[in-house]
Amino acid sequence: MDDDEVLDLTPAFVEKKLRGTDGKIYVHRIYEAPEAVSIRYRMAMQKGVTFDSAGKPQSMPDGMAESESEFLAGCIKRIDDSGKEHKVLLQEVRAWPRRVVSKLYDIADNLSKIPENNAKNSPSAGVDTSD
Repeated sequence: MDDDEVLDLTPAFVEKKLRGTDGKIYVHRIYEAPEAVSIRYRMAMQKGVTFDSAGKPQSMPDGMAESESEFLAGCIKRIDDSGKEHKVLLQEVRAWPRRVVSKLYDIADNLSKIPENNAKNSPSAGVDTSD
């Protein structure tokens, strides 16, 4: 790191429009994860992983799918007509279709650069999945 480098604490975000079940379009901001959300996510992903004698992961955590919803809920806010941000609750994220949650999670994950989600660093890296 360059001694003169200034790190920006302003979180990056992407705006997406979602159509509600009422037919209305809602603007949402997906932010890069704050450290507290990243820590909870990493802990959930590591919980319950089992390893073989060579140290390779043999099973994925039971809570993996749930942790994605929790991660997204920590990164997304709804923008009202006046431009004010409102937290999106976990229960709301869990009620959305999987295809929507998956796309929004991918955006938050890419913005947040979570090392465990990088293919070369993922828990399944090095595990042979071929037949």
